[in-house]
Amino acid sequence: MTETAARTHLVNIVFGYRQAIGLTAILVFAFGACARQHARPALRAMIVPAAGAGGHAWSTRALFTVGDVVGEYAPPGLLDGIGALATENGTLRVLVTHEIAAGQGYAYALANGTRLTGARITEFDVARRTRTVRAAALAYDGIVDRKGHVVTRPVQVNEGRGHSGTDGLNRLCSAVLVHAGTNGLRDDILFTGEEGSEGTLYALDVSTRTLHAVPAAGRAQFENVAPVETGDTTTVAFLMSDDNNDTPLYLYVGRRGRVDAGFLERNGLASGDLYAWVSDSGERNADTFHGTGQSRAGYFTRLPVFQPARAGQAGYDDAGWATMKTQHELARRAGAYALARPEDIAPNPSDPLSAVFVTTGSGTRHPADTWGTVTRVDMGFTPGKILASLTIVYDGDDSGAGQFMHPDAGLRSPDNVVWSSDGDIYVQEDRATPAFGSVSGREASIWRIDSSRGSAVRVAQIDRAAVPAGQTDTLATEIGAWESSGIVDVTDLFGAMPGQRIFLATVQAHTLVGPALGGAGQPQDRVEGGQLLMLLARPVPR
Repeated sequence: MTETAARTHLVNIVFGYRQAIGLTAILVFAFGACARQHARPALRAMIVPAAGAGGHAWSTRALFTVGDVVGEYAPPGLLDGIGALATENGTLRVLVTHEIAAGQGYAYALANGTRLTGARITEFDVARRTRTVRAAALAYDGIVDRKGHVVTRPVQVNEGRGHSGTDGLNRLCSAVLVHAGTNGLRDDILFTGEEGSEGTLYALDVSTRTLHAVPAAGRAQFENVAPVETGDTTTVAFLMSDDNNDTPLYLYVGRRGRVDAGFLERNGLASGDLYAWVSDSGERNADTFHGTGQSRAGYFTRLPVFQPARAGQAGYDDAGWATMKTQHELARRAGAYALARPEDIAPNPSDPLSAVFVTTGSGTRHPADTWGTVTRVDMGFTPGKILASLTIVYDGDDSGAGQFMHPDAGLRSPDNVVWSSDGDIYVQEDRATPAFGSVSGREASIWRIDSSRGSAVRVAQIDRAAVPAGQTDTLATEIGAWESSGIVDVTDLFGAMPGQRIFLATVQAHTLVGPALGGAGQPQDRVEGGQLLMLLARPVPR
């Protein structure tokens, strides 16, 4: 079945399904006043402002806590990446990924009845005026697999890699919502990828509620993508991070099809080329390129990851795409720079040729990057060559060029990141080094980084005392056992006051258990605890 046929078939299924559940929807609306959100309006936030937060008065507000029910929908845990867009009914549509392994969590059903466990995406409708959750539901009705076929069996998603039963998507990680018209895209799209071996990048068509696999992006333990502008109206491009040790900074450049083509083709996601970054001066890893303020010029080299003639052979799948191991080897042979566990990546809202990414550090593998880095990318698309320079904005191993007395007192193990429209970079921590918290005694935090000077200020941190009623923290004294995960700037979408900043963030409370999560202990059908919350900053006189 072609992509266009698959899409038509899926729309017909969804139309019939929605007719069938119409009466149920009316009844839910009629009786939903009491059950609309079982979440308590005065929930204690799992993130609290940090003392002395850089001249800003910060506050936090919990929107949803895992264990609560919204209407008839019970969002599971491992909340991660976030995308947001305004709707016409006074709400903000917030799309949140769940980093759940393929066999975990309760099973959910697609519109055609296919049942899947594992990772998924939830949509929360947040009232912009009251800043409360009005509704929540699964964010898609159907999935299109790597071959362009509508998913009717779990094996189309899990590809039979040791999985069975209802095992579905595997660990959807960070995410970015790219609006139609941005950098050549023709649709509102939420990008998210599987952060597991042989992972696939997925693109959610927000308007049709269809999740599409994007095989042209290659194989990786996907963390996130960041759109960049090529200057060519026939192409689109994305920087991509692969959460593995010794993996390159990837770039995908796709060729756009006609506006009336299928979803992948018209957005440049059906066919394209994959590239890896190479340093002009020959550096191969963090052992020779590190330090706050250090820069290296370089370029992207093409990797031949699609070889139809090798379909089914060792190192390639049955369609001819290189396996993740083969792709890494192709990058190594091309002289690509190997990053020390890259994590999230985010576009620069004021420069379509710039982005920021973080590495979380790899400890003894590359001792020069134990505490992680924040790095800026500046692109240049020229005839016949794609240029890019990397600049380390903040290096945790030198405490941001000596801003702090010890690396543990500064930004540690950076994970998720957003480049705000205020010009600053906001970074979340996720414990990666065993020394995390050993000197400072501080829980995982959120930091504001000046994008030009690299100065860092802790603005918020995890509150381990915010354990919901009926849940238990099994490792209450272990620093870093919870992490603040996805983060997105929604200042413009909420109509903030002049000078105010508004962010949405998630918490993965890895050590929470309890009946509200689906069991007294693990495994639990909602996997683990966590929270979706809002962070607000109001400038105050200095």
